[in-house]
Amino acid sequence: MFTFLTTLTVRRGHRWRGHRARSRLRLVRAGRQPAGGGSGPEQVPPAALAGGGVASPTDRLESPQYQPDELSAAVAEAEAAGTYVLAHAYTPVAIRNAVEAGVRSIEHGKFLDEPTAALMAAKGTFLVPTFVTYEKLHEEGRERGLATAQLTKLDLVPGSGLDALGRARDAGVRIGCGSDLLGPLARYKARELAIKASVLGAHETLIATTGTNPELIGIAAETGTIEPGKRADLLVVNADLLADIAVLQHPDHLMAIVKAAQFHKRQI
Repeated sequence: MFTFLTTLTVRRGHRWRGHRARSRLRLVRAGRQPAGGGSGPEQVPPAALAGGGVASPTDRLESPQYQPDELSAAVAEAEAAGTYVLAHAYTPVAIRNAVEAGVRSIEHGKFLDEPTAALMAAKGTFLVPTFVTYEKLHEEGRERGLATAQLTKLDLVPGSGLDALGRARDAGVRIGCGSDLLGPLARYKARELAIKASVLGAHETLIATTGTNPELIGIAAETGTIEPGKRADLLVVNADLLADIAVLQHPDHLMAIVKAAQFHKRQI
């Protein structure tokens, strides 16, 4: 699991209690100090919050929060440190700002339009769409403390995200897989694959999850495909995932879990 700890935001922007960086100088400093130490994949990339979000009570979804020249400062420094910047962005404006600045991936991309999808494909920018978190927040958000303003923003998201995923696929954008689930809701992560498969199909969804994600985070030489010389990270399932990817939501179908050649579950 790769968790992104350093978030760059503006005052009263999305998750603004995190690392607030408005000036170019502060963005440069933030880009130089990604979390985790080391370099390359071991150095956790910073996440730039390029636009508004659902969970924050102080901004609008459509609000861009950084301009390309500001984001490019963090991108340049992160690249010099051997890592990259990913960007939280929903709207075409926020996505374009991030893509033009050279971020490596767009997280969410809910309102992605065709011209912006074409730009992402041309620049080689990855898209990591997320769906299950919104589904579960619709079901449990109020009891988990979301305010009325947050729930109102949540209502704007669901259908548009699936349409955006289709546009990204049609444009040739490299699509990865994430869930954005936190805490107790993490038990629903496998549901994310079934939702994506409603647009991409099971085969493309499995490729996004197992093959594209390692390319995105820079470890494709180590894992992501089954071939000699790569790490043995495997799930053995007693079902045909191409026929029904939703079986991954049921642990009883997992006959073996192998991580770095070590069995963590073995019923075969």
